[in-house]
Amino acid sequence: MVSSRIESAVFTLASGGMYTAMMITTEEKLDDDNRYFCESCQSKQNATRRIKLHSLPSTLNLQLMRFIFDRQTGHKKKLNTFISFPEQLDMGPFLEDKQDQKCIYELSAVLIHRGISAYSGHYIAHVKDALIGDWYKFNDEEIEKMEGKKLQLGVEEDIGDTVKSQSRKPKCSKGYHCSRNAYMLVYKIQGEETSDPTRTNVEVPPFLQRLVDQDNRKFEEWCTEMADMRKQSVDKGKAKHEEVKKLYTLLSARDGEQYDFIPTDWLKKWLDDSTVSKEIDSSLFLCSHGKLHPDKVGEVKRISFQAANLLYERYGGGPRLDGSSLCRECVSQQCRVLRLKNQLSEDFKEVSNLVKRSISGEGYWVGKASLRSWRQLALEQLEEDEHETKPSNCQTNGQGLHSNNKGKDIGL
Repeated sequence: MVSSRIESAVFTLASGGMYTAMMITTEEKLDDDNRYFCESCQSKQNATRRIKLHSLPSTLNLQLMRFIFDRQTGHKKKLNTFISFPEQLDMGPFLEDKQDQKCIYELSAVLIHRGISAYSGHYIAHVKDALIGDWYKFNDEEIEKMEGKKLQLGVEEDIGDTVKSQSRKPKCSKGYHCSRNAYMLVYKIQGEETSDPTRTNVEVPPFLQRLVDQDNRKFEEWCTEMADMRKQSVDKGKAKHEEVKKLYTLLSARDGEQYDFIPTDWLKKWLDDSTVSKEIDSSLFLCSHGKLHPDKVGEVKRISFQAANLLYERYGGGPRLDGSSLCRECVSQQCRVLRLKNQLSEDFKEVSNLVKRSISGEGYWVGKASLRSWRQLALEQLEEDEHETKPSNCQTNGQGLHSNNKGKDIGL
């Protein structure tokens, strides 16, 4: 016989059905493929194994093994069958030598696992106040005092309704509870806490009290820091709100007054209280001559000179684009390009009609390739002229490229 002495009194109970504490000391036969390896014989022998309890602690933690290994899936599978457990547990019949030991235990806590999987779920603890006898339910940060003096599992069993194969809840005997989700039971010696209140009012060791005080101070400092940060954020928000409220009425530029161009995206971010405004950057809207490109006018907003002064004074940035910043040279060049494109379209129609006529009298020999591609060559020249006026997207020295206006002599 193989005997074991249990000191910690932590037991695991297989719970495929209704079991009691008798399973703790059940004799197990070790034979066939499950024979015991004898260290003296250095071979496997038939044997029996059981646990003998010689003494018990004041608290018993009974862990219920609420899962099995599914060979088909290769994973653990949670058991959803009901088990029953008593409010009082007499461990006397399972002790080898009772002597004067107290053997009657009372249920003091039940740990519940809600969920259909053995790998995940939600945990709830029911704990009994040893002095008063009231039951409390601990559900994360929520603590609820249960009505009456009896354990009430209640809705903790409802999660099992999602399981396909249901076992009907058995009728529990008086003094027993039934559960399909309990996975640990805690029992305490009957009457110890109630007869000796000092057992629950344990004095905290000095070193542990110092750690608790230190942790409390850090938490209070963190709370103070968070409150200060919140106040600063509120103050900044109020200041930003007042600033926007004041400047909003000044943004519109009236006819005949000085004005500036401000990037539209920057203004949108400035109006958003949650966004920290950066300095104003207008460099992306400049042409090769260092002025406001006409194609970028739709990406800037015309505001009053007074409002622009206040914004640049507070946030900085640049370059400033006032009413004289629109590039005349780029505008003139674009006008020339538009006129040339119109003229090119008219010339193409006229040439197409002329080449269809019969030739009489004097004429000129023209290469077929040139005759077919003259319009394409003209368009390429126009594209070169347009490229010279594209935004630079970088800082310039004010000396941009000048158009050679070759496209003016394209017409035939």
